[in-house]
Amino acid sequence: MVPSVPLLFAGRVLGGISTSLLFSVFESWMVTDFHGRFLESKGLNLSRTFGQMSTINSVAAIVSGVFSEWLVASAGTRKAPFAVSVVLLGVAGLFIYGQWVGSSIVSL
Repeated sequence: MVPSVPLLFAGRVLGGISTSLLFSVFESWMVTDFHGRFLESKGLNLSRTFGQMSTINSVAAIVSGVFSEWLVASAGTRKAPFAVSVVLLGVAGLFIYGQWVGSSIVSL
C-alpha cells in the first residue's frame, strides 16, 4: 500500500505543472503564430484578441453554468449535464475531424 501523503503531494506537484502548461502553451502558440503571420501589419491587435478571448470564455462559462442548472432542474438528476457534455464532445469531435481531414462529415 502506498502512503497517502506522498501520493497526494505528487498529485499536487503534477497538477501544478499541468495547470501551468494549460495556461501558457496556448498563449505562447497564439503570440508566435500572430507574429509569424504578420497579422499586426494587417490591422489586427493581439491585445484586443486576448481581451475578446477572455470575455467570450467568461460568457461561455456563465451560460454553461446556467444551462447546467436548468438541465438538473429539468431532468431531476445531477448527472444530466455530464450526459449532455458527452454528446457535445462527440459533436465537437466530428466537427474537428471534418475540418482537419477536409471531409464534409459535418458542415456547420
